[in-house]
Amino acid sequence: MVGSKLAHFSAALLAYVAWIFFISRVGEKVAGRRRLPPGPRGLSLLGYLLFLGADLHLTFAKLGRRHGPIFKL
Repeated sequence: MVGSKLAHFSAALLAYVAWIFFISRVGEKVAGRRRLPPGPRGLSLLGYLLFLGADLHLTFAKLGRRHGPIFKL
């Protein structure tokens, strides 16, 4: 019983990760055609959230020096 539930969960998780990877690849191709302002690359669904430090003002200042003024969060 537990083994079959784990197998179903693993299969669902693998399918979800594969779907996110596929969507991000398609999104990169579509985004490549748009003219967007410079900015940090983010992850699908999470954006740049995982890369933000504890001191947001310092992180945003560093990103501002690198990519220019922040105009949208």
